Amino acid sequence: SVLVGTSVSSPRARKDLSSDIGVPNPEEQVFCDLLGTGRIEAALNGRSLGEVAFAKGLATLADIELEAGANHLVLRWWPESAEDTLRVEFRDIMRRPEISLSFG
Repeated sequence: SVLVGTSVSSPRARKDLSSDIGVPNPEEQVFCDLLGTGRIEAALNGRSLGEVAFAKGLATLADIELEAGANHLVLRWWPESAEDTLRVEFRDIMRRPEISLSFG
């Protein structure tokens, strides 16, 4: 397996705080799309996000809850072959790139 770690900084908390009618605010939802092969396990700020398998080269970590400031993302990836690559992209619910986040 391969371990990948990065910090994700958010200017504000991005959490699933349900609105008055019990429905999550879609403006706060963050998704992490992973492009590659094999399977992957993720943890954010020490909490497991679970394990997902790639389907046709794509796996998605849905509705990630970010704290304001620095967040620590760790991925454990089991590629299918040594030549495989992994790409990580963050987006909002409308599939637009998350431009308010910074990475380090």
